[in-house]
Amino acid sequence: MLRDRVTSKAFKPGEVTCIQSGRYALVGRDDKDSFEQSLLFGPTIPAKFEKILPSEVVFAAPSEELFSNDDIFKVEQQLRVIYDAIYQINDKYDATELSKFSHFLPPEISKNITPNELDKGIEEAFDNGILFQINSSPRMSMRYDTDLLPTSRVKRYANNYQAHLVAHSECWQQRTIVGIVPKKLMAKVSEDEVAIYENIVFARLVDNLFNYLTMYQLRLEEIVTFIGRFGTLDGSNKDHRYITQLTQEWGRAYEDSDDSLEQLQNQTESTLESVKSSLRKLSQLRSDKLYQSIPRTAKVPMELKQTNILVHDKNYRRAAKLWRTWLKNFNTDKLTPQQALEQKQQNFLQYQTYIDQMVRQIFVNLGWCLTKESTGYNLSHDNTFKLRLEHTKQGKWQLIRKEAVIARIVALSEPLVQEISEGELPEGEFLVCPENNTIGDNDNVIAISPIELHGKEILAGKLQQQILKMIIGEYLTDFKVTLPTAIQALYEGKHDYKLSEEEHFIAKKHANTELYRTIVTKSNISKYLKQCPVCSQQAYENSINQSSKYYFTANCRNKACKATWTLDVKKSLFKLNDGSSSNGRFSFNINLALPVINP
Repeated sequence: MLRDRVTSKAFKPGEVTCIQSGRYALVGRDDKDSFEQSLLFGPTIPAKFEKILPSEVVFAAPSEELFSNDDIFKVEQQLRVIYDAIYQINDKYDATELSKFSHFLPPEISKNITPNELDKGIEEAFDNGILFQINSSPRMSMRYDTDLLPTSRVKRYANNYQAHLVAHSECWQQRTIVGIVPKKLMAKVSEDEVAIYENIVFARLVDNLFNYLTMYQLRLEEIVTFIGRFGTLDGSNKDHRYITQLTQEWGRAYEDSDDSLEQLQNQTESTLESVKSSLRKLSQLRSDKLYQSIPRTAKVPMELKQTNILVHDKNYRRAAKLWRTWLKNFNTDKLTPQQALEQKQQNFLQYQTYIDQMVRQIFVNLGWCLTKESTGYNLSHDNTFKLRLEHTKQGKWQLIRKEAVIARIVALSEPLVQEISEGELPEGEFLVCPENNTIGDNDNVIAISPIELHGKEILAGKLQQQILKMIIGEYLTDFKVTLPTAIQALYEGKHDYKLSEEEHFIAKKHANTELYRTIVTKSNISKYLKQCPVCSQQAYENSINQSSKYYFTANCRNKACKATWTLDVKKSLFKLNDGSSSNGRFSFNINLALPVINP
Protein backbone atom coordinates (compact mmCIF):
# COMPACT_ATOMS: atom_id res chain seq x y z
CA MET A 1 0.00 0.00 0.00
CA LEU A 2 1.02 3.60 -0.61
CA ARG A 3 0.40 6.11 2.16
CA ASP A 4 0.00 9.75 1.25
CA ARG A 5 1.89 11.65 3.95
CA VAL A 6 -0.06 14.84 3.20
CA THR A 7 -3.57 13.43 3.60
CA SER A 8 -2.67 10.27 5.61
CA LYS A 9 -4.80 8.27 3.15
CA ALA A 10 -3.77 4.82 1.89
CA PHE A 11 -3.87 3.82 -1.78
CA LYS A 12 -3.26 0.69 -3.74
CA PRO A 13 -0.24 1.14 -6.06
CA GLY A 14 -2.42 1.19 -9.18
CA GLU A 15 -4.62 3.99 -7.84
CA VAL A 16 -1.87 6.63 -8.06
CA THR A 17 -0.01 7.18 -11.34
CA CYS A 18 1.64 10.61 -10.90
CA ILE A 19 3.29 11.17 -7.54
CA GLN A 20 5.23 13.96 -5.85
CA SER A 21 8.73 12.88 -4.91
CA GLY A 22 8.95 12.26 -1.15
CA ARG A 23 5.18 12.51 -0.59
CA TYR A 24 4.30 8.80 -0.61
CA ALA A 25 5.61 5.98 1.56
CA LEU A 26 5.30 2.29 0.83
CA VAL A 27 3.73 0.65 3.91
CA GLY A 28 2.78 -2.86 4.89
CA ARG A 29 5.98 -4.47 3.67
CA ASP A 30 7.66 -7.29 5.57
CA ASP A 31 11.19 -5.89 5.57
CA LYS A 32 12.43 -3.74 8.42
CA ASP A 33 13.73 -0.75 6.49
CA SER A 34 13.78 2.60 8.26
CA PHE A 35 10.99 5.00 7.35
CA GLU A 36 13.07 7.16 5.00
CA GLN A 37 13.88 4.02 2.99
CA SER A 38 10.17 3.41 2.41
CA LEU A 39 9.67 6.86 0.88
CA LEU A 40 9.42 7.10 -2.89
CA PHE A 41 11.84 9.67 -4.28
CA GLY A 42 12.09 10.71 -7.93
CA PRO A 43 13.10 10.55 -10.65
CA THR A 44 13.21 6.73 -10.83
CA ILE A 45 11.44 3.92 -9.02
CA PRO A 46 13.95 1.94 -6.89
CA ALA A 47 14.57 -1.56 -8.17
CA LYS A 48 13.21 -3.21 -5.01
CA PHE A 49 9.85 -1.44 -5.57
CA GLU A 50 9.52 -2.16 -9.31
CA LYS A 51 7.64 -5.43 -8.75
CA ILE A 52 5.24 -3.75 -6.32
CA LEU A 53 4.44 -0.61 -8.31
CA PRO A 54 2.93 -0.58 -11.81
CA SER A 55 5.08 0.62 -14.69
CA GLU A 56 2.68 3.54 -15.28
CA VAL A 57 3.77 5.30 -12.07
CA VAL A 58 5.76 8.46 -12.82
CA PHE A 59 7.06 11.30 -10.68
CA ALA A 60 5.60 14.78 -11.03
CA ALA A 61 7.91 17.39 -12.54
CA PRO A 62 7.71 21.19 -12.91
CA SER A 63 5.28 22.14 -15.67
CA GLU A 64 7.12 22.69 -18.97
CA GLU A 65 4.49 25.31 -19.84
CA LEU A 66 5.37 27.36 -16.77
CA PHE A 67 9.04 26.62 -16.18
CA SER A 68 11.88 26.82 -18.69
CA ASN A 69 15.05 24.71 -18.49
CA ASP A 70 16.82 27.73 -16.98
CA ASP A 71 14.15 27.86 -14.23
CA ILE A 72 14.66 24.18 -13.48
CA PHE A 73 18.45 24.58 -13.37
CA LYS A 74 18.00 27.49 -10.96
CA VAL A 75 15.74 25.42 -8.71
CA GLU A 76 18.29 22.58 -8.65
CA GLN A 77 21.12 24.91 -7.62
CA GLN A 78 18.89 26.67 -5.08
CA LEU A 79 18.14 23.28 -3.50
CA ARG A 80 21.86 22.53 -3.36
CA VAL A 81 22.48 25.79 -1.45
CA ILE A 82 19.59 24.95 0.89
CA TYR A 83 20.86 21.50 1.81
CA ASP A 84 24.47 22.60 2.09
CA ALA A 85 23.25 25.13 4.67
CA ILE A 86 20.94 22.67 6.47
CA TYR A 87 23.73 20.12 6.89
CA GLN A 88 25.97 22.84 8.34
CA ILE A 89 23.22 24.11 10.68
CA ASN A 90 22.48 20.62 12.00
CA ASP A 91 26.19 20.01 12.61
CA LYS A 92 26.54 23.37 14.32
CA TYR A 93 23.72 23.22 16.89
CA ASP A 94 22.95 20.60 19.48
CA ALA A 95 19.29 19.58 19.80
CA THR A 96 19.06 21.29 23.18
CA GLU A 97 20.54 24.61 22.03
CA LEU A 98 17.23 26.30 21.21
CA SER A 99 18.39 29.64 22.57
CA LYS A 100 21.35 29.65 20.14
CA PHE A 101 19.71 28.00 17.14
CA SER A 102 19.32 30.06 13.97
CA HIS A 103 17.57 28.59 10.94
CA PHE A 104 19.00 31.18 8.54
CA LEU A 105 21.97 30.83 6.20
CA PRO A 106 25.00 30.24 8.47
CA PRO A 107 28.43 31.89 8.07
CA GLU A 108 29.86 28.40 7.51
CA ILE A 109 28.36 28.50 4.00
CA SER A 110 31.48 30.48 3.10
CA LYS A 111 33.33 27.13 3.01
CA ASN A 112 31.38 26.35 -0.16
CA ILE A 113 32.38 29.69 -1.66
CA THR A 114 36.11 29.24 -1.06
CA PRO A 115 37.76 28.38 -4.42
CA ASN A 116 38.31 24.65 -4.87
CA GLU A 117 40.95 22.91 -6.98
CA LEU A 118 38.93 23.37 -10.19
CA ASP A 119 38.23 27.06 -9.53
CA LYS A 120 41.93 27.65 -9.01
CA GLY A 121 42.74 25.67 -12.16
CA ILE A 122 40.33 27.79 -14.24
CA GLU A 123 41.79 30.99 -12.85
CA GLU A 124 45.33 29.79 -13.55
CA ALA A 125 44.38 28.79 -17.11
CA PHE A 126 43.11 32.28 -17.85
CA ASP A 127 46.07 33.94 -16.12
CA ASN A 128 48.47 31.90 -18.27
CA GLY A 129 46.33 32.38 -21.36
CA ILE A 130 46.58 28.73 -22.42
CA LEU A 131 43.01 28.51 -23.74
CA PHE A 132 43.37 31.69 -25.77
CA GLN A 133 46.75 30.55 -27.12
CA ILE A 134 45.20 27.30 -28.32
CA ASN A 135 42.31 29.30 -29.78
CA SER A 136 44.64 31.63 -31.73
CA SER A 137 47.18 28.99 -32.87
CA PRO A 138 45.52 25.59 -32.89
CA ARG A 139 47.35 22.46 -33.98
CA MET A 140 46.06 21.07 -37.28
CA SER A 141 46.67 18.19 -39.65
CA MET A 142 46.81 18.16 -43.46
CA ARG A 143 43.85 16.50 -45.14
CA TYR A 144 43.74 15.52 -48.86
CA ASP A 145 40.43 15.26 -50.67
CA THR A 146 39.82 14.48 -54.36
CA ASP A 147 37.88 16.91 -56.53
CA LEU A 148 37.20 17.43 -60.20
CA LEU A 149 38.96 20.68 -61.22
CA PRO A 150 39.75 22.59 -64.43
CA THR A 151 43.12 21.54 -65.77
CA SER A 152 44.67 24.96 -65.11
CA ARG A 153 43.93 24.64 -61.37
CA VAL A 154 45.33 21.15 -60.88
CA LYS A 155 48.51 21.10 -58.81
CA ARG A 156 48.54 17.47 -57.77
CA TYR A 157 46.90 14.59 -59.62
CA ALA A 158 44.66 12.11 -57.89
CA ASN A 159 45.81 8.51 -58.03
CA ASN A 160 42.95 7.50 -60.33
CA TYR A 161 42.91 10.60 -62.58
CA GLN A 162 43.75 8.65 -65.78
CA ALA A 163 41.05 6.04 -65.31
CA HIS A 164 38.52 8.75 -64.50
CA LEU A 165 39.49 10.75 -67.61
CA VAL A 166 39.13 7.73 -69.87
CA ALA A 167 35.69 6.93 -68.51
CA HIS A 168 34.31 10.51 -68.67
CA SER A 169 34.35 12.03 -72.16
CA GLU A 170 32.60 15.15 -70.84
CA CYS A 171 35.95 16.01 -69.19
CA TRP A 172 37.73 16.07 -72.59
CA GLN A 173 38.72 19.36 -74.25
CA GLN A 174 39.43 17.59 -77.54
CA ARG A 175 40.69 14.31 -78.93
CA THR A 176 43.84 14.29 -81.10
CA ILE A 177 45.85 11.69 -82.99
CA VAL A 178 48.33 11.44 -80.14
CA GLY A 179 45.81 11.40 -77.30
CA ILE A 180 43.25 13.35 -75.28
CA VAL A 181 43.50 17.01 -74.30
CA PRO A 182 41.74 17.16 -70.87
CA LYS A 183 39.34 19.92 -69.89
CA LYS A 184 38.97 18.69 -66.28
CA LEU A 185 40.99 16.29 -64.14
CA MET A 186 40.58 14.54 -60.80
CA ALA A 187 42.99 16.31 -58.47
CA LYS A 188 44.17 16.10 -54.88
CA VAL A 189 43.06 19.11 -52.85
CA SER A 190 44.86 19.76 -49.57
CA GLU A 191 43.12 21.44 -46.63
CA ASP A 192 44.03 22.09 -43.01
CA GLU A 193 42.03 19.76 -40.72
CA VAL A 194 40.98 21.61 -37.54
CA ALA A 195 38.61 19.06 -36.04
CA ILE A 196 41.36 16.80 -34.76
CA TYR A 197 41.03 14.92 -31.47
CA GLU A 198 42.95 17.49 -29.44
CA ASN A 199 40.80 20.39 -30.66
CA ILE A 200 37.64 18.44 -29.92
CA VAL A 201 39.01 18.07 -26.38
CA PHE A 202 39.51 21.85 -26.29
CA ALA A 203 35.94 22.58 -27.45
CA ARG A 204 34.32 20.13 -25.03
CA LEU A 205 36.53 21.45 -22.19
CA VAL A 206 35.21 24.95 -22.89
CA ASP A 207 31.65 23.55 -22.77
CA ASN A 208 32.25 21.65 -19.54
CA LEU A 209 33.81 24.64 -17.78
CA PHE A 210 31.01 26.90 -19.03
CA ASN A 211 28.33 24.55 -17.63
CA TYR A 212 30.18 24.17 -14.32
CA LEU A 213 30.57 27.93 -13.84
CA THR A 214 26.98 28.61 -14.90
CA MET A 215 25.70 26.32 -12.12
CA TYR A 216 28.17 27.86 -9.66
CA GLN A 217 26.95 31.32 -10.63
CA LEU A 218 23.34 30.33 -9.92
CA ARG A 219 24.29 29.13 -6.41
CA LEU A 220 26.23 32.30 -5.66
CA GLU A 221 23.36 34.45 -6.92
CA GLU A 222 20.97 32.68 -4.55
CA ILE A 223 23.18 33.61 -1.60
CA VAL A 224 23.64 37.21 -2.78
CA THR A 225 19.91 37.57 -3.43
CA PHE A 226 19.00 36.28 0.03
CA ILE A 227 21.47 38.61 1.75
CA GLY A 228 20.12 41.45 -0.37
CA ARG A 229 16.51 40.68 0.54
CA PHE A 230 17.43 40.66 4.21
CA GLY A 231 19.29 43.95 3.90
CA THR A 232 16.37 45.65 2.17
CA LEU A 233 13.54 44.53 4.44
CA ASP A 234 10.87 47.20 4.19
CA GLY A 235 10.03 48.12 7.76
CA SER A 236 7.33 50.53 6.63
CA ASN A 237 5.04 47.64 5.65
CA LYS A 238 6.01 45.35 8.51
CA ASP A 239 5.44 45.26 12.24
CA HIS A 240 8.61 46.48 13.98
CA ARG A 241 8.50 43.40 16.21
CA TYR A 242 8.57 41.22 13.10
CA ILE A 243 11.66 42.98 11.71
CA THR A 244 13.37 42.77 15.10
CA GLN A 245 12.64 39.04 15.31
CA LEU A 246 14.16 38.31 11.87
CA THR A 247 17.22 40.39 12.71
CA GLN A 248 17.75 38.55 15.99
CA GLU A 249 17.26 35.19 14.26
CA TRP A 250 20.09 35.74 11.80
CA GLY A 251 22.21 37.61 14.30
CA ARG A 252 22.40 34.45 16.44
CA ALA A 253 24.05 32.61 13.54
CA TYR A 254 27.06 34.96 13.81
CA GLU A 255 27.36 35.20 17.60
CA ASP A 256 30.19 32.69 17.94
CA SER A 257 31.68 33.19 14.49
CA ASP A 258 34.79 35.11 13.49
CA ASP A 259 33.03 36.00 10.24
CA SER A 260 30.43 38.71 9.82
CA LEU A 261 27.49 39.03 7.49
CA GLU A 262 29.33 41.78 5.65
CA GLN A 263 32.32 39.48 5.11
CA LEU A 264 30.06 36.74 3.74
CA GLN A 265 28.42 39.23 1.41
CA ASN A 266 31.76 40.64 0.20
CA GLN A 267 33.25 37.18 -0.30
CA THR A 268 30.19 35.97 -2.23
CA GLU A 269 30.03 39.06 -4.43
CA SER A 270 33.77 38.91 -5.12
CA THR A 271 33.58 35.25 -6.10
CA LEU A 272 30.50 35.92 -8.20
CA GLU A 273 32.33 38.65 -10.15
CA SER A 274 35.24 36.28 -10.75
CA VAL A 275 32.88 33.59 -12.02
CA LYS A 276 31.11 36.07 -14.31
CA SER A 277 34.48 37.21 -15.67
CA SER A 278 35.47 33.61 -16.47
CA LEU A 279 32.10 33.01 -18.13
CA ARG A 280 32.58 36.06 -20.33
CA LYS A 281 35.98 34.74 -21.46
CA LEU A 282 34.54 31.30 -22.15
CA SER A 283 31.70 32.90 -24.12
CA GLN A 284 34.32 34.70 -26.21
CA LEU A 285 36.09 31.40 -26.92
CA ARG A 286 32.76 29.79 -27.88
CA SER A 287 32.12 32.51 -30.45
CA ASP A 288 35.57 32.27 -32.11
CA LYS A 289 36.54 30.33 -35.23
CA LEU A 290 38.21 27.32 -33.60
CA TYR A 291 35.25 26.44 -31.38
CA GLN A 292 32.78 27.07 -34.23
CA SER A 293 34.81 24.75 -36.48
CA ILE A 294 34.27 21.79 -34.14
CA PRO A 295 30.92 20.03 -34.72
CA ARG A 296 28.63 20.10 -31.66
CA THR A 297 28.15 16.37 -32.13
CA ALA A 298 31.89 15.68 -31.83
CA LYS A 299 32.46 14.05 -28.44
CA VAL A 300 35.41 12.52 -26.62
CA PRO A 301 35.46 9.92 -23.83
CA MET A 302 35.83 11.17 -20.27
CA GLU A 303 39.26 9.58 -19.96
CA LEU A 304 41.59 11.33 -22.41
CA LYS A 305 43.97 9.49 -24.74
CA GLN A 306 47.66 10.24 -24.30
CA THR A 307 48.35 11.68 -27.77
CA ASN A 308 51.65 13.29 -28.75
CA ILE A 309 50.09 16.73 -28.84
CA LEU A 310 48.42 16.37 -25.41
CA VAL A 311 51.71 15.16 -23.96
CA HIS A 312 54.31 17.39 -25.67
CA ASP A 313 52.55 20.65 -26.56
CA LYS A 314 52.68 22.77 -23.38
CA ASN A 315 49.33 24.51 -23.97
CA TYR A 316 47.44 21.35 -24.86
CA ARG A 317 49.15 19.54 -21.97
CA ARG A 318 47.87 22.16 -19.52
CA ALA A 319 44.40 21.98 -21.09
CA ALA A 320 44.43 18.21 -20.57
CA LYS A 321 45.41 18.72 -16.93
CA LEU A 322 42.48 21.14 -16.49
CA TRP A 323 40.19 18.54 -18.11
CA ARG A 324 41.28 15.93 -15.55
CA THR A 325 40.72 18.41 -12.71
CA TRP A 326 37.22 19.09 -14.06
CA LEU A 327 36.57 15.35 -14.35
CA LYS A 328 37.61 14.84 -10.73
CA ASN A 329 35.14 17.51 -9.61
CA PHE A 330 32.45 16.28 -12.04
CA ASN A 331 32.58 12.79 -10.56
CA THR A 332 31.83 14.16 -7.07
CA ASP A 333 28.58 15.72 -8.36
CA LYS A 334 27.51 12.99 -10.75
CA LEU A 335 25.78 10.35 -8.66
CA THR A 336 24.54 6.92 -9.69
CA PRO A 337 20.77 6.36 -9.31
CA GLN A 338 21.40 4.45 -6.07
CA GLN A 339 23.67 7.17 -4.71
CA ALA A 340 21.10 9.84 -5.65
CA LEU A 341 18.39 7.89 -3.79
CA GLU A 342 20.57 7.54 -0.71
CA GLN A 343 21.31 11.27 -0.86
CA LYS A 344 17.60 12.10 -0.90
CA GLN A 345 16.97 9.75 2.01
CA GLN A 346 19.69 11.52 3.97
CA ASN A 347 18.24 14.89 2.98
CA PHE A 348 14.90 13.80 4.45
CA LEU A 349 16.55 13.02 7.78
CA GLN A 350 18.44 16.31 7.77
CA TYR A 351 15.37 18.37 6.85
CA GLN A 352 13.35 16.62 9.56
CA THR A 353 16.00 17.47 12.16
CA TYR A 354 16.11 21.07 10.92
CA ILE A 355 12.31 21.50 11.09
CA ASP A 356 12.08 19.79 14.50
CA GLN A 357 14.59 22.22 15.97
CA MET A 358 12.71 25.12 14.42
CA VAL A 359 9.26 24.00 15.60
CA ARG A 360 10.48 23.61 19.17
CA GLN A 361 12.09 27.03 19.04
CA ILE A 362 8.80 28.52 17.81
CA PHE A 363 7.03 27.28 20.94
CA VAL A 364 9.78 28.69 23.14
CA ASN A 365 9.34 32.03 21.35
CA LEU A 366 5.60 31.79 22.04
CA GLY A 367 6.25 31.45 25.79
CA TRP A 368 5.97 27.67 26.20
CA CYS A 369 8.25 25.47 28.31
CA LEU A 370 9.17 22.12 26.76
CA THR A 371 9.75 18.89 28.67
CA LYS A 372 11.05 15.86 26.74
CA GLU A 373 9.02 12.68 26.77
CA SER A 374 9.13 9.43 24.79
CA THR A 375 7.03 10.52 21.80
CA GLY A 376 7.83 14.21 21.79
CA TYR A 377 7.43 17.06 24.28
CA ASN A 378 5.02 18.24 26.95
CA LEU A 379 4.33 21.96 26.62
CA SER A 380 3.43 24.17 29.56
CA HIS A 381 2.55 27.87 29.51
CA ASP A 382 3.20 29.65 32.81
CA ASN A 383 2.81 26.24 34.53
CA THR A 384 -0.95 26.38 34.09
CA PHE A 385 -1.88 25.48 30.55
CA LYS A 386 -0.58 22.28 28.92
CA LEU A 387 -0.26 20.87 25.40
CA ARG A 388 1.62 17.95 23.89
CA LEU A 389 3.85 18.00 20.81
CA GLU A 390 4.23 14.55 19.26
CA HIS A 391 6.94 13.76 16.73
CA THR A 392 6.81 10.34 15.10
CA LYS A 393 10.23 10.62 13.38
CA GLN A 394 8.40 10.27 10.08
CA GLY A 395 8.46 13.93 9.17
CA LYS A 396 5.22 14.69 11.02
CA TRP A 397 4.43 16.68 14.16
CA GLN A 398 1.09 16.85 15.99
CA LEU A 399 0.08 19.47 18.55
CA ILE A 400 -2.43 17.88 20.89
CA ARG A 401 -4.77 19.18 23.58
CA LYS A 402 -6.78 16.58 25.50
CA GLU A 403 -6.37 14.02 22.68
CA ALA A 404 -7.69 16.51 20.10
CA VAL A 405 -5.25 17.49 17.35
CA ILE A 406 -4.92 21.27 17.26
CA ALA A 407 -2.35 21.40 14.47
CA ARG A 408 -0.44 18.98 12.30
CA ILE A 409 2.82 19.68 10.46
CA VAL A 410 4.10 17.47 7.63
CA ALA A 411 7.63 17.99 6.28
CA LEU A 412 8.32 17.28 2.62
CA SER A 413 12.07 17.26 1.95
CA GLU A 414 11.65 17.65 -1.83
CA PRO A 415 10.65 20.79 -3.76
CA LEU A 416 6.88 20.86 -4.15
CA VAL A 417 6.07 20.48 -7.87
CA GLN A 418 2.56 19.03 -7.51
CA GLU A 419 -0.18 21.46 -6.56
CA ILE A 420 -1.86 20.82 -3.20
CA SER A 421 -5.53 21.78 -3.20
CA GLU A 422 -7.21 23.37 -0.18
CA GLY A 423 -9.29 20.23 0.34
CA GLU A 424 -6.17 18.08 0.72
CA LEU A 425 -4.94 20.15 3.66
CA PRO A 426 -7.73 20.76 6.18
CA GLU A 427 -7.75 23.65 8.64
CA GLY A 428 -4.86 23.32 11.05
CA GLU A 429 -2.71 21.06 8.85
CA PHE A 430 0.45 22.56 7.37
CA LEU A 431 2.85 21.25 4.75
CA VAL A 432 6.41 22.58 4.94
CA CYS A 433 8.93 22.10 2.13
CA PRO A 434 12.28 23.64 1.10
CA GLU A 435 10.87 25.03 -2.17
CA ASN A 436 7.40 25.52 -3.59
CA ASN A 437 7.49 25.39 -7.40
CA THR A 438 3.73 25.31 -7.99
CA ILE A 439 1.52 28.24 -8.85
CA GLY A 440 -1.17 27.11 -6.42
CA ASP A 441 -2.24 29.53 -3.71
CA ASN A 442 -2.61 27.41 -0.58
CA ASP A 443 -1.87 29.28 2.65
CA ASN A 444 -1.25 26.00 4.46
CA VAL A 445 1.76 25.20 2.24
CA ILE A 446 4.82 26.98 3.65
CA ALA A 447 8.30 27.09 2.15
CA ILE A 448 10.88 26.91 4.97
CA SER A 449 14.61 26.87 4.36
CA PRO A 450 17.81 28.75 5.31
CA ILE A 451 17.26 31.12 2.36
CA GLU A 452 13.56 31.75 2.97
CA LEU A 453 13.04 34.91 5.06
CA HIS A 454 9.45 34.55 6.15
CA GLY A 455 8.66 30.82 6.36
CA LYS A 456 9.35 30.30 10.05
CA GLU A 457 7.34 33.31 11.23
CA ILE A 458 4.47 32.36 8.93
CA LEU A 459 4.38 28.91 10.57
CA ALA A 460 4.66 30.47 14.04
CA GLY A 461 1.66 32.69 13.30
CA LYS A 462 -0.38 29.72 12.03
CA LEU A 463 0.40 27.66 15.14
CA GLN A 464 -0.38 30.57 17.47
CA GLN A 465 -3.74 31.05 15.77
CA GLN A 466 -4.61 27.35 16.10
CA ILE A 467 -3.78 27.42 19.82
CA LEU A 468 -5.87 30.55 20.37
CA LYS A 469 -8.82 29.09 18.47
CA MET A 470 -8.76 26.02 20.68
CA ILE A 471 -8.36 28.04 23.89
CA ILE A 472 -11.12 30.50 23.00
CA GLY A 473 -13.37 27.56 22.10
CA GLU A 474 -12.84 26.10 25.59
CA TYR A 475 -13.26 29.53 27.14
CA LEU A 476 -16.65 30.06 25.49
CA THR A 477 -17.96 26.57 26.32
CA ASP A 478 -20.35 26.67 29.28
CA PHE A 479 -20.09 24.29 32.21
CA LYS A 480 -21.69 20.94 31.43
CA VAL A 481 -23.40 20.79 34.82
CA THR A 482 -25.38 23.20 36.93
CA LEU A 483 -22.99 24.98 39.30
CA PRO A 484 -23.56 24.80 43.03
CA THR A 485 -24.89 28.07 44.44
CA ALA A 486 -21.63 28.83 46.27
CA ILE A 487 -19.62 28.44 43.09
CA GLN A 488 -22.14 30.34 40.98
CA ALA A 489 -21.76 33.23 43.40
CA LEU A 490 -18.02 33.36 42.70
CA TYR A 491 -18.69 34.35 39.07
CA GLU A 492 -21.29 37.02 39.79
CA GLY A 493 -20.09 40.40 38.63
CA LYS A 494 -17.15 38.85 36.73
CA HIS A 495 -16.63 39.12 33.00
CA ASP A 496 -14.43 36.02 32.78
CA TYR A 497 -13.67 32.81 34.71
CA LYS A 498 -10.54 33.98 36.49
CA LEU A 499 -10.58 33.24 40.24
CA SER A 500 -8.31 34.31 43.08
CA GLU A 501 -6.57 31.81 45.35
CA GLU A 502 -9.24 32.32 48.02
CA GLU A 503 -12.01 31.78 45.48
CA HIS A 504 -10.28 28.62 44.26
CA PHE A 505 -10.30 27.35 47.85
CA ILE A 506 -14.05 27.95 48.11
CA ALA A 507 -14.71 26.27 44.75
CA LYS A 508 -12.71 23.22 45.76
CA LYS A 509 -14.88 22.75 48.84
CA HIS A 510 -18.13 22.69 46.84
CA ALA A 511 -17.10 20.87 43.65
CA ASN A 512 -16.30 17.29 42.79
CA THR A 513 -12.95 16.46 41.24
CA GLU A 514 -14.05 16.73 37.61
CA LEU A 515 -15.91 20.01 38.10
CA TYR A 516 -13.04 21.54 40.03
CA ARG A 517 -10.62 20.54 37.28
CA THR A 518 -12.85 22.35 34.78
CA ILE A 519 -13.02 25.44 37.03
CA VAL A 520 -9.21 25.54 37.26
CA THR A 521 -8.88 25.10 33.51
CA LYS A 522 -11.28 27.97 32.78
CA SER A 523 -9.44 30.18 35.28
CA ASN A 524 -6.14 29.37 33.59
CA ILE A 525 -7.64 30.04 30.17
CA SER A 526 -8.90 33.43 31.34
CA LYS A 527 -5.41 34.20 32.59
CA TYR A 528 -3.83 33.01 29.31
CA LEU A 529 -6.10 35.20 27.20
CA LYS A 530 -4.96 38.25 29.19
CA GLN A 531 -1.30 37.43 28.48
CA CYS A 532 0.30 39.13 25.51
CA PRO A 533 0.23 36.73 22.51
CA VAL A 534 3.56 38.24 21.41
CA CYS A 535 5.77 38.36 24.50
CA SER A 536 3.63 36.47 27.08
CA GLN A 537 3.64 39.40 29.54
CA GLN A 538 0.50 39.55 31.71
CA ALA A 539 -1.56 42.67 30.98
CA TYR A 540 -2.23 45.06 33.88
CA GLU A 541 -5.82 45.17 35.07
CA ASN A 542 -6.07 48.83 34.19
CA SER A 543 -4.95 48.09 30.61
CA ILE A 544 -7.81 45.61 30.05
CA ASN A 545 -11.18 46.87 28.86
CA GLN A 546 -13.70 44.06 29.28
CA SER A 547 -17.44 44.61 29.08
CA SER A 548 -18.55 40.97 29.11
CA LYS A 549 -17.31 37.43 28.75
CA TYR A 550 -17.68 37.92 25.01
CA TYR A 551 -15.64 41.09 24.57
CA PHE A 552 -12.38 42.51 25.83
CA THR A 553 -9.40 44.49 24.52
CA ALA A 554 -5.99 44.55 26.22
CA ASN A 555 -2.62 46.26 25.92
CA CYS A 556 0.79 44.72 26.65
CA ARG A 557 2.61 46.26 29.60
CA ASN A 558 6.00 45.57 27.97
CA LYS A 559 7.16 48.93 26.58
CA ALA A 560 9.32 47.17 24.00
CA CYS A 561 6.31 45.22 22.73
CA LYS A 562 3.19 47.40 23.09
CA ALA A 563 0.96 44.78 21.47
CA THR A 564 -2.83 45.11 21.56
CA TRP A 565 -5.34 42.29 21.22
CA THR A 566 -9.12 42.07 21.13
CA LEU A 567 -11.71 39.30 21.55
CA ASP A 568 -15.09 40.15 20.02
CA VAL A 569 -17.35 37.10 20.02
CA LYS A 570 -20.26 39.02 18.49
CA LYS A 571 -18.06 39.59 15.40
CA SER A 572 -16.55 36.08 15.72
CA LEU A 573 -13.15 37.77 15.78
CA PHE A 574 -9.87 37.70 17.65
CA LYS A 575 -7.54 40.45 16.50
CA LEU A 576 -3.84 40.94 17.30
CA ASN A 577 -2.35 44.36 16.61
CA ASP A 578 -3.53 45.69 13.24
CA GLY A 579 -4.68 42.27 12.04
CA SER A 580 -2.28 42.24 9.07
CA SER A 581 -1.69 38.71 7.77
CA SER A 582 1.87 39.44 6.58
CA ASN A 583 3.48 39.71 10.02
CA GLY A 584 3.48 36.09 11.15
CA ARG A 585 2.77 35.70 14.85
CA PHE A 586 2.91 39.45 15.48
CA SER A 587 -0.33 40.38 13.76
CA PHE A 588 -3.39 38.46 12.58
CA ASN A 589 -7.16 38.08 12.61
CA ILE A 590 -8.80 34.83 13.71
CA ASN A 591 -12.21 33.91 12.40
CA LEU A 592 -13.68 32.09 15.40
CA ALA A 593 -16.27 30.37 13.24
CA LEU A 594 -13.57 28.05 11.89
CA PRO A 595 -13.56 24.71 13.73
CA VAL A 596 -10.63 23.10 15.49
CA ILE A 597 -9.53 19.91 13.69
CA ASN A 598 -10.02 16.49 15.22
CA PRO A 599 -7.66 13.54 15.04
